[in-house]
Amino acid sequence: MDLLLKNIQLSKEKMFEVLNEALKNNLNDEISYEIQNISPIREEDKYGGVRIKILCKFDNIKVVVPLDIATGDIVTPYPIDYNYTSVFSDEKILIKAYSIETMIAEKLQTIYMRGFLNSRSKDYYDLYILYKLKIDEINFNTLLEACEKTFCYRKTDFDLNKLKNLLKKLKEDKSFLKQWRNYKKKNNYVGDINFENVIDNILKIIEKIESKK
Repeated sequence: MDLLLKNIQLSKEKMFEVLNEALKNNLNDEISYEIQNISPIREEDKYGGVRIKILCKFDNIKVVVPLDIATGDIVTPYPIDYNYTSVFSDEKILIKAYSIETMIAEKLQTIYMRGFLNSRSKDYYDLYILYKLKIDEINFNTLLEACEKTFCYRKTDFDLNKLKNLLKKLKEDKSFLKQWRNYKKKNNYVGDINFENVIDNILKIIEKIESKK
């Protein structure tokens, strides 16, 4: 789970204090939570971030939930209100969430910046599924703006031609194809989606962004 921190100091000590307090206020006594580890991430960013691993226990079930917390990221045009339904009741929980355009912009920047070093097939899957399921909700003028701001904030050249060329090379790269096959085996939700189809759909996103320049 990715979280954007606002109005609170981002440090391991402060995050431990804030999260510990929140977990103590747990209203469901059947589930217990324990902070296992806090480590730095995104050290190349101006403000960095932390990854917090929380051990969740329910009867004999144990699950470790990772939280990636960052600060300073730009949300374009602004955070949206999202009603999350509790898995334990019908209660609706209002949270602030990234816009679709910002999510796509951050994924594109990550793919571009990491290139052949990116070992996260999920970045590609997320872009594919966002495009397939949410295309009618994507404002491509806003997406262009989100890309420009996100790439600029992360000190990355916003060059769509280079990004397209990279994706075309990745599409035929044997190591990436093998990586995708392994990702499919570990995650049933991916189904029979092949990597070539994923890349083709990401290229469609880029073409639509280009049409707005």
